[in-house]
Amino acid sequence: MEEKEAYPKEVDLDNCAREPIHIIGNIQEFGLLLVADLKSFKITQCSENVAAFLPWNADELLGRDLSDVIGTSIVKKYQEERSDRIDFSPLECEVEGQSFLLVAHQSEGHLLIDMELLIQDPAMEEIDASRLFMDFRKKRGDQDIFQRTAKLAKDYFGYDRVLIYQFDHQWNGKVVGEAKEQELQSWYGLHYPASDIPAQSRAMFLKNEIRIICNVGYTPVPITPVNSPLTGAPLNLSPSSLRAVSPIHIEYLQNMGVGASVTAAIEVNGRLWGLMTGHHARPRHLNYFQRESYHFLARLLAMELTLEDSITYRREMARMDRTRELLVQHIRQTLDVPGALFGTDLTVMNLFSCTGGALYVNGTWHFTGKHPEEADLQELLTDVLLPNPQALFHTEALSKIYEKAWKYKEVASGLLSLRMAENKYLLLFRQEVVQTVTWGGDPNNKAYFDARKKRLSPRKSFEKWTQLQQGTALPWKDYELGELKKLGENLSYEFLDRQRKEIQELYGQLSEANEELQLFTYGLSHDLKAPVRGIEGVLDILLEDYSDQLDAQGKAYIEKTIRLNKKVENMIDDILIYSKTAHTDTLELEELDTIALLEEVTDLISARSRYPKASIQIQQDLPYCYGDRPMLIQVWANLLSNALKYSQDKPAPVVEIRSDRRNGKAVFMIKDNGMGFPQKLQEAIFEPFTRAVGSKVEGSGIGLALVRKIVEKHGGEIWAEGSPGEGSIFYLYLPAKTEAI
Repeated sequence: MEEKEAYPKEVDLDNCAREPIHIIGNIQEFGLLLVADLKSFKITQCSENVAAFLPWNADELLGRDLSDVIGTSIVKKYQEERSDRIDFSPLECEVEGQSFLLVAHQSEGHLLIDMELLIQDPAMEEIDASRLFMDFRKKRGDQDIFQRTAKLAKDYFGYDRVLIYQFDHQWNGKVVGEAKEQELQSWYGLHYPASDIPAQSRAMFLKNEIRIICNVGYTPVPITPVNSPLTGAPLNLSPSSLRAVSPIHIEYLQNMGVGASVTAAIEVNGRLWGLMTGHHARPRHLNYFQRESYHFLARLLAMELTLEDSITYRREMARMDRTRELLVQHIRQTLDVPGALFGTDLTVMNLFSCTGGALYVNGTWHFTGKHPEEADLQELLTDVLLPNPQALFHTEALSKIYEKAWKYKEVASGLLSLRMAENKYLLLFRQEVVQTVTWGGDPNNKAYFDARKKRLSPRKSFEKWTQLQQGTALPWKDYELGELKKLGENLSYEFLDRQRKEIQELYGQLSEANEELQLFTYGLSHDLKAPVRGIEGVLDILLEDYSDQLDAQGKAYIEKTIRLNKKVENMIDDILIYSKTAHTDTLELEELDTIALLEEVTDLISARSRYPKASIQIQQDLPYCYGDRPMLIQVWANLLSNALKYSQDKPAPVVEIRSDRRNGKAVFMIKDNGMGFPQKLQEAIFEPFTRAVGSKVEGSGIGLALVRKIVEKHGGEIWAEGSPGEGSIFYLYLPAKTEAI
């Protein structure tokens, strides 16, 4: 059985980063939670504080129809809208004279309903969203947008301090805007480590963008039963405004002297840009509509930042596109990629805000600007870039992830790299920017051991702590990453085009050299035939006219020379045939009766007279073959001759020629029971002048090479299997007439 996720019994900083805050199992006490089955609309779970708001206790509610509590008309609306909505519109209802606001959500087959009393706070009037919007717009340009937004939030919502908190690329935060009571110490400009707002909390803000803690010292209200009867697992409270708070975060706020807080996400282009957080020294409650107004202000800021970001993005992309097009144009004019990128007035440093660059192409480095030594870059390539599966790599703190980079941090703290193809990399560098960073407490002391609680607890000190930050460069922008990809595509095309032209040129040279070599071979072989025939004639005369003057040994020498001369003549004939075949591009194709063709070949090679002991067994229903008749005669003659030659020493030589279907194709098989060959030579035997049996059997070593050349010209295949002493099988596939191209 699959193990169910459960909230840990004890939470401290050792497991804080993995704390499943969405299934915390409790709510805050400023409202109550009802949970119903989305199919039956019966109440399956509720918070244990229902008796403080409703005329029933928890046990009395479980199993009842939801309509008994909130009314049939509201349940009917939920039933009608459940297929279209995750979050339902807020609805008002009255229970036993008490007015409630219902905010409902769907979660894993459950209907979660947050119920809050509709009580007007006399100390705080309702927020007019249109007036808030006008105030945000009319003060535009008067002061920094972050300071202006923080002041508006403080004026409207009455918190002691409002912070605009921005994340960097490592999720460390910085206070970029602040409005506060005069007596409070300013936190403006302070930095906070990423661990203060861990990953699961940041992810939650993208799902539920507004979060309120009305009373940091509240008593958590349990949900009963703990596990859902529908799933057997803890309830996912992600969408609920009432969801309880991690005990670590509560302790963190208490250490900061915060009694209540409200936080809204600032999302820019789909990314959590930062947070707008209100802190109050005493408990403070905002009702649902006030919280929505607070969220509305955060969204106005997000829209402003998104607009500014989009304008900057479009402007920079237009500039970079123009510069890239000029660079690519220069590359095409000069046919020199490194020279165009690095060696002119317009370089890659004009395209990106970098202080140096390097191009690695097929083992050679090219450089511009400030850069690490070549040996260091080779190590970086081997240790970091080559093992990285991603083509694009970037960091503004290289030495933090690659210790060896510390020695050249002054010139390459920032790295943006792109792998364009194998053995081709473009690297851009940014020099170190040494700066003094002021943190809200020592970022290295994130916790202390609480002897009373006997566990790790968050730090208590938030006093300013100054640190000299080294090994860091300015971060790379998203549009720079996009532009590098575009440049990489351009360069890859240029490299491939250059490679294609080089291959075409090399192919032309090789074709010309091959043509000359074949003509030379043909001419040489042809010219050699005359002296070989002359030698044959002289030897015949010697043997015929002067044999009576030679002793037995002299006659034996002449006869051996005649045999060797004949062997040379046969080899020259085979080379001429091979060369002629290689030069022949036009085939006269026709459909041929394979049985008749084999009978002709058998007579041509005098098979029955030369090998009288051999049994040649030909399958009588062989399929027709389709090809150039003279060439196919050459193929069958070589294959049959080889089978007979290499099996002639057997007491009962047998050669079989038959056909079989393999993968839907007709394949001819020529099998003998002769000498065979080692299986490791099954490819080598088709190479010119390669013989598997050495000099045991006469031959030129050209025959099988010629066979393969002819078969390939027909678009077919030939392969072999063999075993020493146990014979060979040659497989021949020739495309049928309907398959031939």
